[in-house]
Amino acid sequence: MQRPRWDPTRRSRNIGTSAQGHGTDNKMVVPDRDSILRRLADPRFVEVEVAGAVRSVVVEQTRPEAMHACTVGDVVATARRKP
Repeated sequence: MQRPRWDPTRRSRNIGTSAQGHGTDNKMVVPDRDSILRRLADPRFVEVEVAGAVRSVVVEQTRPEAMHACTVGDVVATARRKP
């Protein structure tokens, strides 16, 4: 018995392999700090002390219909409570 010419189960043997290009575009790259800051609208930098070290936090104005889930003070207070 002869096999049919077109078999859909045999046509995609390279899917998910390096021959098809899998894994070529997933290099982890740390973004440039200046490019991130250019995208922010009116950023404010707040210096806070957490665990004896001064940290810089960037706060951005939200859209009129949105709000921040917590303030910088809430995050600092939570960090200070943890043992």
